[in-house]
Formats: sequence, structure tokens, C-alpha cells
Amino acid sequence: MTREDESFYRDLSVRASALLGVRFSPRHVKVAYLLWSGHDDERVAREVGCGRRTVQRDVASLAAMLGVRSRFAVAFELGRLWERLQRERPRESPYWRRRISE
Repeated sequence: MTREDESFYRDLSVRASALLGVRFSPRHVKVAYLLWSGHDDERVAREVGCGRRTVQRDVASLAAMLGVRSRFAVAFELGRLWERLQRERPRESPYWRRRISE
């Protein structure tokens, strides 16, 4: 993961934690972002650099944090969160727009 990626996920974890009142780690945010982007557990595991079971535990943890039961509901709630964060983010950041639109 590049420094720019680390900064992006760290920024998102702080902003998402403040918005929802729960503590998201940068890894949770990366897993959440990739899940929201439509990737399966295997692909998320490769991107994050961990095992598939770890990703499954992270998804279950995210579901508990968000108060939902299904993987679909996690992705849906995270999509709403990303849209909200994007609206609140200053528009001059091309990196933010590029990452959100991927």
C-alpha cells in the first residue's frame, strides 16, 4: 500500500468513526471500501494482505458496528456513508474523487 493509500484510509477511518460514533481501524475501512466496491472476500484479502477468514471476521465486525445483519446491508450502509463523506469532503482533492469513483 502506498503512502497516499495509507493516508486515504487513515483519513476515512477518522472521518467515519466521528460520523458514526464507532471506532473504525484503517484496515476496517479498506475492507469496507473494497466490499462496497463489489469485491469478493478473496480479492479483498489479496488487496489488504490478509487471509480470507480475516476478511470474513472484519465483515462480521463491520455488520455489528453498523447494526445490520447481512453482507449486502453492510455494503449498502457503507455506500451511504461514502456518499455522505464525499459531500462533506473539500472538492479540491483529486485523489479523494479518484478513489471514491473507482
